[in-house]
Amino acid sequence: MYTRPTMMGRKALVTVLLFSLLPFSATAQGHQKDSTSQATQQYPSFLDKQTLPDGRRYLPAPPDFDSNLFVGDEAWHQWGQSQRNTERGEQARQDAKLDVDYFLGRFSASFGMPLTREGLPQTVSLLEKVINDAVKATSTTKRHHNRQRPFLHYGEGTLIPEEEETHHTPSYPSSHSAAGWAVALVLSELHPDSAEAILGTGLDYGISRIIAGYHYKSDVDAGQLVASACVARLHADKAFAEHYRQAVSEVGRVLNPAVPVVPEGPKTEFVLQLRVTLGEAFTIPDTQHGRRTVIPITGGTFEGPGIKGTIVNGGADYQIANAAGRTELEAIYCIKTDDGVYIHIRNRGIIAGGKDADGRPTFYFKCAPQFEAPADSPYAWLNNSLFLCAPAFGEQFNGIVLNVWRVL
Repeated sequence: MYTRPTMMGRKALVTVLLFSLLPFSATAQGHQKDSTSQATQQYPSFLDKQTLPDGRRYLPAPPDFDSNLFVGDEAWHQWGQSQRNTERGEQARQDAKLDVDYFLGRFSASFGMPLTREGLPQTVSLLEKVINDAVKATSTTKRHHNRQRPFLHYGEGTLIPEEEETHHTPSYPSSHSAAGWAVALVLSELHPDSAEAILGTGLDYGISRIIAGYHYKSDVDAGQLVASACVARLHADKAFAEHYRQAVSEVGRVLNPAVPVVPEGPKTEFVLQLRVTLGEAFTIPDTQHGRRTVIPITGGTFEGPGIKGTIVNGGADYQIANAAGRTELEAIYCIKTDDGVYIHIRNRGIIAGGKDADGRPTFYFKCAPQFEAPADSPYAWLNNSLFLCAPAFGEQFNGIVLNVWRVL
């Protein structure tokens, strides 16, 4: 972890805090090629130009070099210079790397386990895209403010002189800081028990850019704000959400190898809703199977995406109940679509009441309908899937309302 700069006085601390509260100020100072274009092209990403948060709309302008707010940046810059010939300076030299393989090693200790491509392929793939999105999210703001880097402003050398020629580019906000902080945020979500250590590594990585002489403290702070905005937007992206879910499962298996892996359940999609009218029921008591109840199906309607029509009069729901309060049902009837196609339905299910482990009453009512549609009709797909249905209680309807889902 980094040490606070001892030369930063009360005035500098106050001005740094004030800087973080400044409203946005848009003062374009020209355009220049983004130094991170190579990193941007190296990795795929989740977000594009339209979905990336635009830092020009929420970040304050960087402090002018002749303003009081710049005092804090100068104090951090001088502290950074004092660290270059130390062990912390060597860490800053290594932190110039901006690629996922370096981040894997950099964050392994704070994560609490080795982060490798072999052990966590889904997680590494996720991080590659996150890094690229965070780097891209700094580009428009860099070009907008076109802030000169510290080593150019002061006319001095850096910790990494071999990179100076390729860094005559805008410094605000820091893309290194954005990438490191984005990685820290995502890893801390994947392993909350190590969040403090992971976030500390992310902050430390950003501070290295001050020691190296390539960024001011305000550049680093702004980069971390960009990363926070970027990761928040990523959580609203469907592709990220699915990839993130896979990474959570992967990390969980590695962190808890003794815990049995529970396969993910099947997904479903809504197919249609049946609004069934019923006739007067009659009962055949005390059969060899239990009490038999027959409920005539007299009509109704149904509707779903791409399908609608009426329920044909003449079917029935045949129920058999036992003394334990369990009822097996089998409803047999037909429906007719609006374009004249008849479809047969056989719907088997269970109605059961009981109590849970704590003695609270329970109620279960689920069915599994089977459809028989003409093979040459637009509804032949109903023949080749499994379906589930459940009643929709609370509907103001003289009959029963059933929602049907297809198992994907």
